[in-house]
Amino acid sequence: MSNKKAETSIRKATSNDHEQIQSLSRELGYDLDPEIQSRHLNHLLNNSSNLVLVAEMESQVIGFIHAYAAITLTSTPFIEIAALIVGQHHQGQGVGRALVQAIETSFPGFQNCRVRCNIKREEAHQFYKNLAYSSIKRQEIFQKSL
Repeated sequence: MSNKKAETSIRKATSNDHEQIQSLSRELGYDLDPEIQSRHLNHLLNNSSNLVLVAEMESQVIGFIHAYAAITLTSTPFIEIAALIVGQHHQGQGVGRALVQAIETSFPGFQNCRVRCNIKREEAHQFYKNLAYSSIKRQEIFQKSL
C-alpha cells in the first residue's frame, strides 16, 4: 500500500473537459444548460483573449479557472478571473492557489489581476486575501433582460 499523494497537474482545457467542468460548476450552484456551457467553452478556447485551465488528478478534472485579458478605455489592461471552481473534496489542498498562480503567469506584460466575488462568498474573499489580493471597491451589478 502506497502513501504517495496523487499529483495534481495544471493544463489548458479542451472541449473534452466540458462534462467535468459542468459537474464542478453545479457544485457551486451554477446550473447552465450543458449544451450552452459546451458552446461557451468552445468559444473561449478559440478566443486568444481568454484562457481556461484545469487542474487534473488521476485523469479527473478537480478544478478549473477561466480568465481573460481586460482591455478597456478607462483603465490599464488587467487580467480578470471570471471563474474559479475547485471540487469540494479537493478544496484546501492548494489546487485553487495553483490555478490562480498559473493564470497570473500566463498573460505576459499584464501587471494586475482582478477577481469579482459575490458579497456572500466570504470564504472566497479570505482565499484571495491569502493570495495577497486586496479589495479595491464594492459595487452593484445591474442587469436588464432584453
